[in-house]
Amino acid sequence: MLTHFFRLVTQINNAETTLEDAAALLSSLMTDDEHLALLQGNKSLTQYLSDNKASPYPASVISRVGIPGFHIVDGAKQSFFTEFPSPLGRAASFNCQLEELIGEAIGTEVRAHGGNVYSGICLNVTRRSDWGRAHESYGEDPFVISRMGSAAAKGVRKHAMVAIRHFAMNSMEILREDGRITCDEKTMNELFLQHFKDVLYESRAELVVSAGNRVNGVACTENPSLLNGILRHRWHLNDLIVASDCTWPVKNGPASIKAGLDIEMPFKTDGRTAAIESALEHNTLDWSNIEVMIDRILKAQLRYHCHTIQMPTPDPEKIRCQRHIGLARRSVAESMVLLKNDNDFLPFGKTSQIRLTVLGQLADRVSSAYQFDATSHAAGPPGTSPLEELRKRHNVVVDYMDGNETGPATKSAMTSDAVLIFIRPSSKSDCEHKRIRFLDRFRSGKQNCNSPITRFRDRSHLTLHAPDLELAKAVLSVASNKTVVVIEAGTSVTIPTFIRQKATAILFSSYGCRQYGKGLRDVLFGEQEPSGRLPFVLPDTENQLLEKERNASSHEIRYDDKWGYRKLRHEQQKPAYPFGFGLGYSTFTLNSLWCSHPIVKSTFDMTVNTTNTGSRASAVVIQIYASKRARRDSATPTVVPRSLIGFVKEVVHPGESSEIGITCRLSPLAEFNSSTSKMVVAEGGYDLLVCQYEGDSKALSSSFQILNEVYC
Repeated sequence: MLTHFFRLVTQINNAETTLEDAAALLSSLMTDDEHLALLQGNKSLTQYLSDNKASPYPASVISRVGIPGFHIVDGAKQSFFTEFPSPLGRAASFNCQLEELIGEAIGTEVRAHGGNVYSGICLNVTRRSDWGRAHESYGEDPFVISRMGSAAAKGVRKHAMVAIRHFAMNSMEILREDGRITCDEKTMNELFLQHFKDVLYESRAELVVSAGNRVNGVACTENPSLLNGILRHRWHLNDLIVASDCTWPVKNGPASIKAGLDIEMPFKTDGRTAAIESALEHNTLDWSNIEVMIDRILKAQLRYHCHTIQMPTPDPEKIRCQRHIGLARRSVAESMVLLKNDNDFLPFGKTSQIRLTVLGQLADRVSSAYQFDATSHAAGPPGTSPLEELRKRHNVVVDYMDGNETGPATKSAMTSDAVLIFIRPSSKSDCEHKRIRFLDRFRSGKQNCNSPITRFRDRSHLTLHAPDLELAKAVLSVASNKTVVVIEAGTSVTIPTFIRQKATAILFSSYGCRQYGKGLRDVLFGEQEPSGRLPFVLPDTENQLLEKERNASSHEIRYDDKWGYRKLRHEQQKPAYPFGFGLGYSTFTLNSLWCSHPIVKSTFDMTVNTTNTGSRASAVVIQIYASKRARRDSATPTVVPRSLIGFVKEVVHPGESSEIGITCRLSPLAEFNSSTSKMVVAEGGYDLLVCQYEGDSKALSSSFQILNEVYC
């Protein structure tokens, strides 16, 4: 029997009623208490804790009227689905087509699991390499974040709704829910908000998750400038639903309503509802504020079900199906960055017998894309370690040691054909944390349980694991001509000079998921190419980073325009490995370029001729950087900031040349006009660099002209 809700869905699709009228009718059938229940999660705190993320979080479900609600799958719940490499790892692929396929797979599995919203696309900028959860986002460059985030969201939306997070400027774990961020309006709009707008416009995501921190003195959940002001009025995203991030980020319920926060997630808290009811009773909050949100929430649900009513729910067997597992395995290889490969030492031969010395505890561990999250190991099929996968090769004899004793390790290394040393970061995980026995305290009835299940922190430093480094130093002293160093870390680390100089090859990746062992084996033996490029800089020393922010509790944190490659370029410093850098199993030359001009809109096309000068088919990643032309009459020479405005990844066969098309976007060059509150690309001349990484000395140069202002 069809409920009121689904009868209206059918009528909308048959053009018998409108979306607006259907939402109004549903609202008229609801009581005031049900209206307020739309604005929160449906589970109690006890139910939420007992569930342990085993099922989607329900919100805005009104069973009496048949309103199905939102059933939200959190991004970190990888254990119940196919586990893909972490978003930061996938950013290294520089492959938007692959990311959209991954998004589509995620959306399929979310719906097969009973969910209809995926809340796992994080757009926060990794402005600090020691951010504890940097692996949840797509790196340090807003343009890469926008391209990869948009691709993932478009893929997910073929099957489910999308919640983009965290709005805004939430790039730290210290006081994640209470940090006081200050930022001038120009920098905030140009570098920390514009890429959110680009993703929301292109993907048409239905929800955005607010951050828990404060921006310029006001909590994001109660920030009218951010929510109603920027999202709804300036960007005209009136149908966009804003939900809070878990857990307990809302400080003032009525203020959150006035600011534009629609739903408090993930569970129902009587505090917000009671505060709203009190404010309504005392006429400090108007019911019209609630009505706007009710209309938004109902229309979003109707719109989604109008789209999916004719689409059969995916079979549960789609979850962790072989196609998706194969996609994860491919993503591991495409996300792996080859930093060094002297004398084409890699890949190893596919058929000739080879004796490998494999060293390091990480070799015998199954990787996880979300190692910080205790629940990520709660379910799901077991993966395989690199060691296990290497032993499966018919032409490989493996001598493995955990490396606790350097003597036997160096002895084995001297007699083997090749050595693999696995090195991990110094922290137990990239998100240093202390577990808070929340469930134990809560279930035993003890007081003072008002804290998150896990208290996360940022990393204290970027160094690699000291025992692993001692092992590497000993082995490289006797077998440097045949040693491959494999580093798996959530984000940027400092690689010691002796490894950079002495190792024959260096492979770097972010968390690679349970398919990491298979993907690494594919790369080592040439079944796949390590075609990743760094989505952040690897610094020469920690001193190249911003001043530590350990004392965030005692002072405000200022966000400026200098981090990562922008900071190093401004200070004219060189990193160990630059942004966008990565080798492959071949080499390329960039021969010529063509650019459409003059530029009259926010996107334009380029064509670059490139030649594969090696002996293997290989992927080239072409990157386009642009900057406003410096004034020649400037008395004080300055380093002109440049921004990534386009990139593309394409396979070229050996000895062949290819004309590769690239779509470039002007939004990274837009400047905020405080008088009009618009993002504008100024008219005038701009310089272009076409290269294979930021700062590439072999870059092709060109220019283009903008005749009239372009709005972004």
